[in-house]
Amino acid sequence: MDLERAKEFHGHLGPFLVLGLRLGEEALRRLGGEKYFGLTATVFSPIQPPERCMVDGIQLSTGCTFGKGNIELIPSRRLVLFLQRENRGVRLEVKGEVLEKIKRWLKEEGEEKAVENLLSLPVEELFRENQGE
Repeated sequence: MDLERAKEFHGHLGPFLVLGLRLGEEALRRLGGEKYFGLTATVFSPIQPPERCMVDGIQLSTGCTFGKGNIELIPSRRLVLFLQRENRGVRLEVKGEVLEKIKRWLKEEGEEKAVENLLSLPVEELFRENQGE
């Protein structure tokens, strides 16, 4: 995970950017193979920041971009990534308790500490496989 590159691309290193990086990396790991090649991503997210900032992290970690047209954003209250290659796909949802933690960390400890805390959580505490939107 290249946090400096992500910070440069996005403009700052916030927790939702980092959440998107981790979400994309985990979905790609579960799907198998390399980023960029033959992938499509469907992201369910609120259309307003800060949650939507997750999309930049997903673009960086998967190689799916709006410019290439292989990523789609669907307005939703939940945070879900569906990553697909050919006939295989994986759907991961950010756990609700993670969102509550991020909001609490931002309020009580600030952005930098929220990022640090998020990076320290094991992936199984962040996401669950989701079978439908």
